[in-house]
Amino acid sequence: MECTCYGSYFLEFTDYYSRENIDGTGLLKLLYQSVRALLKPALDNQLVLRIFELKAMVLNGEYTEKPPRQVSDSANYAWEYVIGSPIEHLYTFTLTEPVLIEFSRCVEINKKRYVDREFHSLDILQTMMGS
Repeated sequence: MECTCYGSYFLEFTDYYSRENIDGTGLLKLLYQSVRALLKPALDNQLVLRIFELKAMVLNGEYTEKPPRQVSDSANYAWEYVIGSPIEHLYTFTLTEPVLIEFSRCVEINKKRYVDREFHSLDILQTMMGS
């Protein structure tokens, strides 16, 4: 059920950035790799979520090159890795809990800056997860 909610959110977020008559190959690849990553027990779904959001913003040119606030070297490296890596290599790392929290906060700041709407599927996911 949890993976279904994440998948629904990924679809809704992809729909937000999709435009008619614009090549959506990058977003489609990102969507595919992200759903595959949800099936890997070694990866935290929150990490998959944040990587997906940041890379989707990168593909659409709506991101900052550096994290929008002061973070640890590990969180900064993760940020730069997601921005610079090909989609096929995005889900090849994990983060410790404190670094994931830092990374997530930075992605959330960017999302609030560049995405001008709320997503119903994310509300459902957060309700389900108790956040």
